[in-house]
Amino acid sequence: MRTAVATTATLLVTAALTPQAFAATLEVNSATGIGSHLCNVTADGGPAGEACFRKDGDYFYLFSYNPGDRVAVQWKLTDGSRQGLIRWNPTERYRWGVKNKNFYEYKTVQFRFGVCQGGGCDTIGEVAWQTGWKTASVD
Repeated sequence: MRTAVATTATLLVTAALTPQAFAATLEVNSATGIGSHLCNVTADGGPAGEACFRKDGDYFYLFSYNPGDRVAVQWKLTDGSRQGLIRWNPTERYRWGVKNKNFYEYKTVQFRFGVCQGGGCDTIGEVAWQTGWKTASVD
């Protein structure tokens, strides 16, 4: 009986130490302005704007129809290894923002688009989500 309990305890400790057992730290970044974009998958936020992902290069693009509205994209790799939030404050010159995330190949990313609400848009809770999750492959 002691051997069975010890073996079970060892398995539980080992499982708890695997990378999947830890939640990935939230990577928070800001996008930089860009004049054009090219995407494979888009999360259309209607009159608020949109976010999209380009798998060749792992680029996220964010757009807002209103230069006064800060927008964000939340993303996560489906294997749980990475997750993040990218913010974009559009200007009169650049309505589109871009951020390269440089993922490992052959991963799957999910993302959604939202509008920042108060604060600095530093947490997921400070965003009013305009879309559901979209899925794209990383090549």
